[in-house]
Amino acid sequence: MVATPESLAPTVLESSLAPHPKNGDLPRWAAWFSVSALAAVLVAVQWRSFAPVFANDEVGILGASRLIARPATDWLLTGDSYMPGLSVLIAPAWWVTSDPLTVYRIAVLLCVVIALLTVLPLANLARRFGAAPNLSVVVAAIALAAPARALESNYVWAENLLVLLVSCTLAAAWRFADAPTVRSAALLAVAAGGAVFAHGRALPFALVMIAVAVLASWRRLSVWLTLVAVGGAVLALAYALLRYVSESIYFESDRVGSTLDDISRATPLGYVEILASQVWYQIAAWAGLTALGAAALFTLAVRSQSRRVGVLVAAPLVAMILTVPLLLADSPDLLTGVHVHFYGRYLDAFLLPLAVAGLVRVAAGLSVRTRVTLAATVVVVSIAFLAWVAPAIPVGANLTSPHVPGVAHLLHPTYAVTGDAENWTVVAILAAVPALALLAISRWRAATIVVLGIAAAVGTVVSDARNFDPLEESMRSPRPAVVAVEAVDPGVPLHANSRSTYAVTHGNILSFWLAERGYIYVDPADGIGGVQMMLGDLDDPGAQSSGSRALVDSEHGASVVWVLPGPLADALDAQGLLEAP
Repeated sequence: MVATPESLAPTVLESSLAPHPKNGDLPRWAAWFSVSALAAVLVAVQWRSFAPVFANDEVGILGASRLIARPATDWLLTGDSYMPGLSVLIAPAWWVTSDPLTVYRIAVLLCVVIALLTVLPLANLARRFGAAPNLSVVVAAIALAAPARALESNYVWAENLLVLLVSCTLAAAWRFADAPTVRSAALLAVAAGGAVFAHGRALPFALVMIAVAVLASWRRLSVWLTLVAVGGAVLALAYALLRYVSESIYFESDRVGSTLDDISRATPLGYVEILASQVWYQIAAWAGLTALGAAALFTLAVRSQSRRVGVLVAAPLVAMILTVPLLLADSPDLLTGVHVHFYGRYLDAFLLPLAVAGLVRVAAGLSVRTRVTLAATVVVVSIAFLAWVAPAIPVGANLTSPHVPGVAHLLHPTYAVTGDAENWTVVAILAAVPALALLAISRWRAATIVVLGIAAAVGTVVSDARNFDPLEESMRSPRPAVVAVEAVDPGVPLHANSRSTYAVTHGNILSFWLAERGYIYVDPADGIGGVQMMLGDLDDPGAQSSGSRALVDSEHGASVVWVLPGPLADALDAQGLLEAP
């Protein structure tokens, strides 16, 4: 992921691939402290995450988990469905409670547990790159506490599970390279397929991993047959469950078709621009650590004695680096979203292991040549970003901070409202500071690791408190329609006019909040017999002509909750809960 890997490679690993002696390790308490600090950071981040922000991503995962737990679920969602890996883990929560808020809190806490479990495979990778046992745990915890990773603990996102499975897959690949047996092949295939089970974006990662592993074991029939059979079975299961969810609780999900459409719209110029912006984001978000890690991996791949390992680990990561820009290169969202131009969320989950490798390299010590080369790379990438990417970013475009968590603290989320222009020169300079500061202090290895740990933890907590929680507080609160219908008998469902843009656009969030009451779509053209309350447009001609009246305080935007004539309307009118005719 760096501009000049050849120039960095010779000095990156020098002595770090050799196991460190025990007396060169950190004390055991340092490992325990780092994991405890990571847990504290993750809990602090998700402390105010009491309801979903993202109608499609989060509610989609929760809806799938509800379906898996209760196949007769009455949820009906809009948008495209998501791979069901995380949903399977959340599903048992619906067996002990029907309260969606409680399930959401359980799901967020589960994401914290998953992050803590990810320490294990990442520490394994760190040891493979030469870190001593306790140091490997420390660097894994630091990487997981960084803003680019930990801030996603705010949400019930598939990426939280994806990070664990990508790390497990790379650790399994290293084990397979050491001993390509049927057992290690099965483990690798399950892990790679599991990454897709967690998130469909991992498909290139898994396919390339299995393909390279097959090529590496081509003369061992039982081994490569195991890779193909087990990997294919897991991928087929993942797709079958995706289809089941899509066909059971979605209006019309075309996840595969929409993804292919994104790829088909890519242009060569747009592709290269997004690739360059991804390089900038990764260096800015990870203080150059992913660049150091990429160079370390390149060194493995060109060393004759470790080439199999290097290629097995590097090939699927390269596949992702080259694939992600295809999803963004000609997206219509480029015209409306700042974050789309350097979308970090898509690659962070896959390149986290490179940040760990970079931390190991820092702990081993950086040569002068490495420091100078990386500093030059940071400067060149920053200039390229300013000259090429920044001019294409629209003034006053929207910013969704969680999609660029590693640089969110540098950007102004309110500029979409005020119409102000981001000062990209200042942003680029500030974004380069962490990497350059890291190089400046890297000669003091132990101190650098301590500084990086403190910076990761403090940066995450401060960014969450300043750039995430305040802006999301209102989005985590129930919509006016939800609050208004609380005064109505809970046995009366809220129907929604399927021809109302608001009712459909906000339908997933309303399905979440009204899970126990019921949020049911209806097309007035097909008849509305039995409907007592209906969310629709303010100027809905059918509601007005039928004598329906609006529920007090239920108006939001151009929508309102209509109460149709009948006993319910009479009762609510007697309580003063209906607007005047």
